[in-house]
Amino acid sequence: MPIFDFSCLSCHYVFERICGLEQDYPPCPICGGETDKIMGAPVAHFKGKGFHCTDYNSKKRACK
Repeated sequence: MPIFDFSCLSCHYVFERICGLEQDYPPCPICGGETDKIMGAPVAHFKGKGFHCTDYNSKKRACK
């Protein structure tokens, strides 16, 4: 299950919760008010060699 960031509409407290995509938004743990989901930055992991070499290679610098 993914981790989502939520922000309270009343007190503006920001917190994280593990919940499913179809579940209702959890109440605020501080005041119990309604919350809204916050859009976060996507996570990307580039593993192995060749990503930089194949996409940005110049004839002056050869990748090993």
